[in-house]
Amino acid sequence: MCDYPAAHRYYEQALAIRSRVFGPEIPQAAELYNHLSFLLGVLGEFDAALPYAQRAVAIWDAQPQPNRSLQAMAINNLGYLHRVRADSDLALEYLRRALAIRQEIYATSSYIGMTRNHIGRVYYCQGRYAQASVELETALAMIEATVGREHPYTANVLGNLGILAFDMGDKAQVQRQLAEALDIHRRMVGSEHWYVARDLNRLGLLRLSLGDNAAAYRCFRTAWRIRRRIFGELHPDTANTLSHIGMLYLANGRLPQARLLATEALRCHQLRLGERHPYTARSLLRMGQVSAALGDQAVARDYMARAIAIYIAVLGPDHPYTRAARQAAGGNL
Repeated sequence: MCDYPAAHRYYEQALAIRSRVFGPEIPQAAELYNHLSFLLGVLGEFDAALPYAQRAVAIWDAQPQPNRSLQAMAINNLGYLHRVRADSDLALEYLRRALAIRQEIYATSSYIGMTRNHIGRVYYCQGRYAQASVELETALAMIEATVGREHPYTANVLGNLGILAFDMGDKAQVQRQLAEALDIHRRMVGSEHWYVARDLNRLGLLRLSLGDNAAAYRCFRTAWRIRRRIFGELHPDTANTLSHIGMLYLANGRLPQARLLATEALRCHQLRLGERHPYTARSLLRMGQVSAALGDQAVARDYMARAIAIYIAVLGPDHPYTRAARQAAGGNL
């Protein structure tokens, strides 16, 4: 229901009771460490989330006969956290381990499908689009077979396939998959959920790429409003949508407004994610584009060089984002 302060309060109260009754290093506590880590991850508090996730996995690994289902859930969550922290190698290590456990204990399950969905997302982040497509298509078939088409899990994978198709240039498939994901989420979780905001943000990117600036603005504005209400101003997702609106202003020639939003997005990403994250790199690149449009070529070169350096360090020199950043820099470098 996206009431994260209440969720956090209840989890903390439950953890305090379980720790007092059973001790802090037992499976009953591990389950709550995992829930807290996932909650903090959703809230964009990745550094705060990581110790909880690591502790949950460590407790399960220390058990002579762990609950394999809950152990796999904790390992899966740790893999997810490493992905959003832009550590793809560690993400794959934990997600593959979670997948092996889930395949061992389930014949078929939406849980297996969701782990493969997460693996597909890692491949997408690495620019390994063909492998991402295989994982996501497999995840979609498995999840739909177990929980049906009308389910948030199914919509989640459809949205991930849509954004993959966007980066691969298949605009028709993007529209179909993102629109279906949005429709399912609106019916299943309501129009004010952050899943809906994510779908609208992605549809806004599609509309912007097609030159439909009015539709893009409507998508971005609604996504930003939902994200700001649920997550606050500093969340990386809120900053992402703000940055997209800034690029829309840039396309419309509203340069002062574009600079204002790009500056704020960069501030948020640096504060929450630091200097070694693709989102920070994208914000730096966009600051460079805005600066170039304003005629400040020296500042533009500095921003773009910093962005490209991050992309190379985190994603590699041949990643699609690195190549696109170099192309965007053009004569500024």
